[in-house]
Amino acid sequence: MITREALRVLVNNLVFTNLVERQYDDQFGKAGAKIGNVLNIRKPPRFTRTDGQGLQLQDVTETSVPLVLTTQGQRAFTFSSQDLALNIDDFSKRFVKPAVASLANQVDYDGLQQYINVWSSVG
Repeated sequence: MITREALRVLVNNLVFTNLVERQYDDQFGKAGAKIGNVLNIRKPPRFTRTDGQGLQLQDVTETSVPLVLTTQGQRAFTFSSQDLALNIDDFSKRFVKPAVASLANQVDYDGLQQYINVWSSVG
């Protein structure tokens, strides 16, 4: 119950990360589809403009870049049985929200630090 509440709070606190393209999300978390800590990200093919009436075919080459998953963040804390006896709203407001908000800020910060890897953007 606490983990579900923490995930709900995390998703609601993410700003930049919620704007990231996640077209392939359904490929993850499937049984038997473990990929390890390296994810190969496909880059879109690049085409060049040609002039003239004649057809000039181009090869389609898909490339990919490896993304190594090396960072694991956490916010761990202890709580008493009295804290667990509180209703989830109080527990969430007093403990989960502050811890998860700082984690969400770090996730967004790490994502925004990737601006140096983006050469151009449209839209």
